[in-house]
Amino acid sequence: MQPVKLRKNENGDCLCPLCKTVLKFSPREPVQVVDGKLKQGTEAHYICESCKMVYRPLVNTEYYQCYSE
Repeated sequence: MQPVKLRKNENGDCLCPLCKTVLKFSPREPVQVVDGKLKQGTEAHYICESCKMVYRPLVNTEYYQCYSE
């Protein structure tokens, strides 16, 4: 998928660009290594619990990369 900008509603909540549901914010966690690889989900990101998409910020931009969970 193409990088997207997340829009906020009048309450300041980010909305999923695909289904317009309020996204859940997942704060940054300490880095974890599992089987010699960095564990996904340690960086701060948004999760759509409706369509199961994850939005990770792209460094030094206002855009987010989207992928299915």
